[in-house]
Amino acid sequence: MELTITFLKVFGVIIYYISPLVLFIVMLMVVAGQLVGRLEGWPRMQSVYYTFITGTTVGYGDMSPLKGWSRFLAVFIAFCGLLLTGIIVSIAISSMELSIKESGIADELGRDIKTILDNG
Repeated sequence: MELTITFLKVFGVIIYYISPLVLFIVMLMVVAGQLVGRLEGWPRMQSVYYTFITGTTVGYGDMSPLKGWSRFLAVFIAFCGLLLTGIIVSIAISSMELSIKESGIADELGRDIKTILDNG
């Protein structure tokens, strides 16, 4: 439980410091999504929905841009979504690494992994 609490604290602090970058990427995605919506004639909320479905690379296929610039912006939105996901994952990995070191279980964890690897 201590490891989880330490992880959440470290993750929260890193997210706090990196939040301007994260918010900037989200803002770029939303603006690009609104442009796609305007080009395609979609309502605003439908454009927001499209932005996040595309940005998370879920892509249900229920909305597809037909115009060239819309498709270009769709690729941009997807790239920004991948970038955002990569940032969040790297923060989570760094937070876990720091939490393991801070909690003092690194040596115990290393011994357990070595035992498992040695025993095949």
